Amino acid sequence: MEYYRVVVLGGHVGAGNNILLTFGIKAQNITEAMDAAKNMPAVKHYKNNVIQELTVITKAEYEKLKQKNAYAVYDPMKEN
Repeated sequence: MEYYRVVVLGGHVGAGNNILLTFGIKAQNITEAMDAAKNMPAVKHYKNNVIQELTVITKAEYEKLKQKNAYAVYDPMKEN
C-alpha cells in the first residue's frame, strides 16, 4: 500500500470557477489513487485535467493530510 498527496480541481464555488483541494489517498498504485481522487466529493468530475498534482508521500504525511480538513475553504465564517 502506498500513500499519495493529490491536488485536484474542486467545484461548487460558482459557475466556471474552481479551487484547488488537497487530499491524502491510500492506494495500491498510482492508477488507483487517480481514480479515487476523481471520485472524491466536490471534485470537478467532468474535467480531463482535474488532477493537478500527484505525489508519493510517507504514512506520517498521509495521516497529517487526513486530519486536515480539505473543505475548510468552504466555511465563510472561518478566518484565514
